[in-house]
Amino acid sequence: MVVINVILGALVLSYAAAVIYIINFIYSKINYIIDYVNNLSIGSDRIVTTAISVLKSLGAWNAFCDVFSIFSPILLSFFIIYATKIGITVFRFVRETLVTFILAKL
Repeated sequence: MVVINVILGALVLSYAAAVIYIINFIYSKINYIIDYVNNLSIGSDRIVTTAISVLKSLGAWNAFCDVFSIFSPILLSFFIIYATKIGITVFRFVRETLVTFILAKL
């Protein structure tokens, strides 16, 4: 029984580390895209640069950047809560299955 709890504890820690890594990866890629669009003023595609210039001149792009920077912790918190809920459910079922298997062998 102790071995099962130790294994499940290690799985929970690795799951938490994976969730944190995924969140960091997504956040950095979104910031990379926002920085790329902010620096996209001169390009070979005239339609895209014109559209970005219109969005920047209307203030819509700056509004999106501000809203993203304000609400990103809230969105990431919802993702963490959902991932934790899934992880707890999965690990509870794994633990019950392992305990049932061990008791069946006795």
